Amino acid sequence: MPTPSSGQISFQNLQNTFGTGSPVSFSQLYKGGTYVPNITPNNAIPTANAIAIDDFYSTWGRKSLTFTVTIGSIAGKGKKGKKGSLYGFGTGFGSISASTFLTPNGPMTVRGLYYSTGDARWHLKLSHTSSAPADTDLSFRQVSVSGYNINGVRSARTSTSTSGNSRKWAWNVTNPAHPISGTITCTIQYYG
Repeated sequence: MPTPSSGQISFQNLQNTFGTGSPVSFSQLYKGGTYVPNITPNNAIPTANAIAIDDFYSTWGRKSLTFTVTIGSIAGKGKKGKKGSLYGFGTGFGSISASTFLTPNGPMTVRGLYYSTGDARWHLKLSHTSSAPADTDLSFRQVSVSGYNINGVRSARTSTSTSGNSRKWAWNVTNPAHPISGTITCTIQYYG
C-alpha cells in the first residue's frame, strides 16, 4: 500500500509502506537505499542531502504476498511437440489461497503458478484489470516456491508472452523436481 497522496503523512505511514523499524529516521529513507526502491513513483524522494516528509506523497515500498497453492494437474498443450503435464495452479486445475496484490500499476492477480513437464519450466501468469502487465512494469520482482528452485527473478526469465489481459513469465530449471500433489507455499515479491 502506498503512502497517502495528499493530506498528512505520518511516520507510521512510512513504517507501513517501507517496512522500517521504529523510530523512523530520514537517513533510512533515501531512494535507492535499503528501504525505498528506486522506481518511478518514488522520483520525488532524493537519493542524498535534504529530505522532507512532503517528498513521500504516493510513494511505494517493497512488499511480498505469501500464498498456498493446492496442487492440481492437467495435460499440457505445450509447444513444438512438448505436451507434458502442468502441476500447480492454473485455469482448470489446482487452487490458490490468495491471489491479488496492489502495485503502482494497479491490482494484479495470480492466474497461474505451475511447473510444465513439457518444457521443464516454472510459469507465473499475472493479469491486470485492463491490459496485460508489461514485461518491464512494476507488477513483481521475484516469485519463489518453498522447496523448489525456480530462479523466479523477473529479469532472469527465459520467456514471456501475453494473452488478453495476462502475461506469462517462464524460467528454466536445472533440477526438474516438481510437486505432483499436496500444497506448496509460494511468495511473490513486488512493489506495493
